[in-house]
Amino acid sequence: MLTREFPTRELPTRELPTLTLSQIVQNGFPKDVRQRYGMFILDLDEMPTLATNKTQIFADIRSAFKNTKSIYEIPFDHTDFHGPISYTQSNSQQSVFYCNDKRFNETPFANHTVPYLVQPYRKIVRILLNTVKSQINLPSNLYNDFSGGFDDNTFRGTLSQIYYNSNNTTPKHGLHVHTDFDFFTLLFSDKPGLVVMDRETKEFFRVKFPKENSILVFFGRALSYATRNFFEPAVHYVEKITEDDRVAVGYFAGPKLNSPLFSYDKNNNNLKMIDKQYDEYLVKCFKGEYPQDW
Repeated sequence: MLTREFPTRELPTRELPTLTLSQIVQNGFPKDVRQRYGMFILDLDEMPTLATNKTQIFADIRSAFKNTKSIYEIPFDHTDFHGPISYTQSNSQQSVFYCNDKRFNETPFANHTVPYLVQPYRKIVRILLNTVKSQINLPSNLYNDFSGGFDDNTFRGTLSQIYYNSNNTTPKHGLHVHTDFDFFTLLFSDKPGLVVMDRETKEFFRVKFPKENSILVFFGRALSYATRNFFEPAVHYVEKITEDDRVAVGYFAGPKLNSPLFSYDKNNNNLKMIDKQYDEYLVKCFKGEYPQDW
């Protein structure tokens, strides 16, 4: 049985499947991406300007974290700041939502990274969910309710800068075994450390560090519920830090907080409500009220 703790055995290193947006639009998501890994590497060769400024982004994040252990997470509903939304803390790290906050607005991350990434990322996740729509044969008249704002570009996204500090009071921390809650997560980091479960074998493996002009894309639990497990969420964790530090940037995309979360019933060609509001679903996930399936 798998647990939420860090596996201690030595792990192999493997490559994840790599796709381009053109391949996804033309062919959909391969079965091993949808079912076996719940994630893939997105090649950004078709969006070259999005892959050229990572070094500066990592420098901006380290600057923002120089005198703090906090993690600034910037929630977006369409293009506006909203918040503060929530605060959580664990033994390994703090996570704080700051919006319209002078401390955040003065950081290089706010000035440089946010405008640089948010709009291209919104474009990417809309293409991804539109492909999901095609692959599950979802009727167009059900898509806006199903997507919770992806159709008219009012969905919610959260851009997060994540700093794993090797000098933390718990210096060898990482992030425990979990699945993400939203439809999609887009992520890149400056060092290896991601470990993923192969659902066919139930074994974990280290992800070979992707090439520079690429990002990782994870399917989340909301997408799995919405598609009735046609897309499985990626089971993953971040290895404990043993030296230096590690920086990552994640974009978490899901329905608007006040939108219901639906699943598509293909047999009856209609939508079934999972939760009345997406924020209620997220709260239940944080409280552990939705059972994990691994």
